[in-house]
Amino acid sequence: MLFLYSLTDLFSQIIEFDQDYNKLLGKEVPLFSGKTLRGENFSLIENRGKIVLLNFWSLKCSACFREIEEINALKQKYENKNVVFVSLILEDETDVLKEISVEDGFYKVKKKNFKTEKINYEIIPGLANVKKKYIDEAGSPMLFIIDEKGILKQFSYGYEMSMDNPNPKTINERANYKTLDKKIGSLVANTSASKK
Repeated sequence: MLFLYSLTDLFSQIIEFDQDYNKLLGKEVPLFSGKTLRGENFSLIENRGKIVLLNFWSLKCSACFREIEEINALKQKYENKNVVFVSLILEDETDVLKEISVEDGFYKVKKKNFKTEKINYEIIPGLANVKKKYIDEAGSPMLFIIDEKGILKQFSYGYEMSMDNPNPKTINERANYKTLDKKIGSLVANTSASKK
């Protein structure tokens, strides 16, 4: 039991380390624009005034597919809270469309992964060069939570698993979901408080 506690403590320290890991933390993030898989234009500057959760991921990353369900749930939870969710897939559009389809305006993973096949947030393929402006590290997923002024407020690197609850029954019980929800929730609360 002591061993599990030590591992849990270690993982929580790693997550805290994330906060200091990114050199952009507390600074204005680089602007970018691109076309979504649906062919619509997306520009970060046009989303000023909103909180943006920017998710960098790869089709080669199994944890990234697992995270889809959690980001879908977070998008639904914060849908009326002025939060935009956008995903930048590192692979180009041709490769992405082999794995993800666009059906009736929605995204769908062609092979069912981790209980979900729908993706309820925007996907922009082929912007690996943008990731290098945010962080010069390999790996995914990486999430950047940007405030309404374009300042990076939160950063999360990797997928968090819980040693205390390795097989959670619901999305809300997953360690990764809880961490992301806490990070988004605190920024939403701070933004709401500053507007009063």
